[in-house]
Amino acid sequence: MKEIAILIIVLLISLSLSAQDEVTIGKYRKFDSEILGGEVTYLVHLPDGYEGSKMSYPVIYMMNGQSLSAFANASSTIDNLSDERVPDMILVGISNTGSAEQYWSCPDDSGNVKSGAAINKFLKEDLVPEVEKNYRTNGYKILFGQSNSSLFVLYNMLSQPGMFDSYVVASPMLGCCPQFFTGKLKAFANNQNHLKVKLNVSRGSLDYIEVLRYIDSFVKLVEQLPDGTRTKSVMIENSGHVPA
Repeated sequence: MKEIAILIIVLLISLSLSAQDEVTIGKYRKFDSEILGGEVTYLVHLPDGYEGSKMSYPVIYMMNGQSLSAFANASSTIDNLSDERVPDMILVGISNTGSAEQYWSCPDDSGNVKSGAAINKFLKEDLVPEVEKNYRTNGYKILFGQSNSSLFVLYNMLSQPGMFDSYVVASPMLGCCPQFFTGKLKAFANNQNHLKVKLNVSRGSLDYIEVLRYIDSFVKLVEQLPDGTRTKSVMIENSGHVPA
């Protein structure tokens, strides 16, 4: 009888949940990008109360937005922190598939970073204007990347300074082209010392060797940038690549 009672309770809970409205973490939108030569998809998570307010919001642009688990984690983290620690924000997940899948930001044999340069232009001339046209934004922009897409975030910061206000990278794969990024950072320090860089770097203590071998020396170089630079570097213990 006890087992039957438990089964009935489980069935009643299931029916109750199925009768409720579906829970969504965002909405997909699509548009044609002339720069990338095709259709691009992005996913948008709006702060609670957006529809009933007239406020404008900062925007986080997240690479690899096609990963629903990563997007869901980011949106829930923003929502949880927005009560006290951070302002309400719009989260835009860039689906790096199809026309937008070429964001690799290590140089080719000729020394060019064609994919990264194309995505830079796409963000500046296509996606950011698209988002600002459709949503109430306040002009403050954050660029967020994970693993290989973290290299693009760093490339954007060093090659197009000022396009975004802050940068967040998780487990950047600096070992793929360490000398390139060290050189870019040194040139940035010499030529762009009037800019105030805000950079947050995280990695797991069990991360890939391509991350762990190079991340500390890179962060030290960033910390040596001129006054106005704000850097936070976090090691997540007992975690692997791209710690949540």
